[in-house]
Amino acid sequence: MLNNYPEDWQKTTLGDVAFYINGYAFKPEDWKEVGLPIVRIQQINDPEVSCDYFDGPIPEQYLIDDGDLLFSWSATLTTLIWNRGPAILNQHIYKVVPKENTDLHFLHHLLDYLMNELAGQTHGTTMKHITRSDLLLFPSYHPPLPEQRRIAEILDAADDAIRQTERVIAKLRQVKAGLLHDLLTRGLDAQGRLRDPDAHPEQFKDSPLGRIPGKWEITTLLDVAVGGISNGFFKKPSLVGSGYRLVNVLDLYQEFGIDLELVERVEASEQDWLRYAVKPGDCFFTRSSLNLAGIAHCNIVRDVPEPAVFECHVMRVYPNRNKVVPEFFAHWCRSSWVRSFFMERARQVTMTTIAQSDLAPLPVPLPTILEQQHIIETLDAADARIRAEEATLAKLRQVKHGLMDNLLTGRVRVKSEI
Repeated sequence: MLNNYPEDWQKTTLGDVAFYINGYAFKPEDWKEVGLPIVRIQQINDPEVSCDYFDGPIPEQYLIDDGDLLFSWSATLTTLIWNRGPAILNQHIYKVVPKENTDLHFLHHLLDYLMNELAGQTHGTTMKHITRSDLLLFPSYHPPLPEQRRIAEILDAADDAIRQTERVIAKLRQVKAGLLHDLLTRGLDAQGRLRDPDAHPEQFKDSPLGRIPGKWEITTLLDVAVGGISNGFFKKPSLVGSGYRLVNVLDLYQEFGIDLELVERVEASEQDWLRYAVKPGDCFFTRSSLNLAGIAHCNIVRDVPEPAVFECHVMRVYPNRNKVVPEFFAHWCRSSWVRSFFMERARQVTMTTIAQSDLAPLPVPLPTILEQQHIIETLDAADARIRAEEATLAKLRQVKHGLMDNLLTGRVRVKSEI
C-alpha cells in the first residue's frame, strides 16, 4: 500500500470499520437433508457444489442473506457479497458488518484489494488462516463516505462486466460440450450439417459405441497407434529447471492443445531426447492420478516450437495419420464415453493407475479423413470463440486491478456526486 494518502482520508484499522462475526461450529451430526443450507468454504469456492442443511434453532448472528458481506479467513482467503438466498454461516467464514461511515461495497473491494497483504499475515502449516487479532489491527485508509460509495459503484460496474463475460464463457463451454458429443456420434454430412438420426435413421447403424453414422468404421486405439503405446522417462527432481521442455501429468489438464510454452524444463541426455522426443500430433494420457477422475486424461501437442520430452507418468500415442487425424483422435479420447471406458479399467491402490494394455482395446470411430477435418474445424471455431472471450476477461480483470490500485489508494480521486 502507499504511504501517502490524501489528507482527508482517515487512517484506521479493519477492526475499527466493521464487526467480524465468525460462523457457527457445526458438527457432522448437525447436518441434515432439509432446512437452511450451510455455507462452508466449498460453497464459497464453487456455487454449484452440493451442501448440507440445518433445520434447528440457530442464533440470528449466524444467519446470512443476499447482500451480506462474507470473508473466508481459513484455507481459501477471499471475500464476496452473498447472493444465493437465506443460509447459515459455518465456522472459518466471517459475516462482515460495516460500522458507521463505512460503505459495505467499498469495504468489500478494500478487503479484496488488501488480500495479498493479508495473506502475508497468514499462520498455519497444513491450513493457512488469518488470525482475528491480525485482521482487526490491519491498517487501512478510508475516504469520506460519499467518495467510498462512488468508488464502490465504479468497481461494482467492473465486477458486473467480469461476471457477464464469465457467464458468456460458461455458456460457450456448455455449447461446445454438446457440440462435441453430437459431432462424435452424428458427424457432419457432405453439406457440413450434423446428421439427424431421427429424420434419417437409414444413415445410422448400431455399434459397440451406440448408434453411429453407417459409413463410419470402428477400429482400436492400438491399431491406429504408430509404434504402439509408450511411457516417458523418469525425471530426477534435481534436473528440473532448465534444458528440454517437459510434458508432465498436470500439463494434460490444459485446454485442448498443450502449450509447450507453459511447461517446465528438464535436463536430459541426447539419448533420452531421441527416445522420448515430442512430435506434433502426439497424444498423451495420464498413467496415474490421486483420484479416479484424473486417470487416462488425454491431450495433444499440436505444435513443437522447440525440443521437448515427456515424463514417465504419462503415456504417448502417435496416431496414424492415414487412418485418423490426431486432433480428432484426441477429441474422441476426451469424450464422456471414453472417460467411462478408461475409469472401468483403472486400478485403485495408493494411487489410481492405468496400463498400456487398458488403453489398447479402446474402440475408435473412423469417419473419412475429410469428415474428421471438418469436425476439427468446427471444434476449433468453438475454441476460438472461447479464447476470444477469455482474452476479454483477462483484460477486464487487468483493468479492474488498475482501477483498484488507483481508487483505493487515492492516487486517482473521483467526484462523490452521482
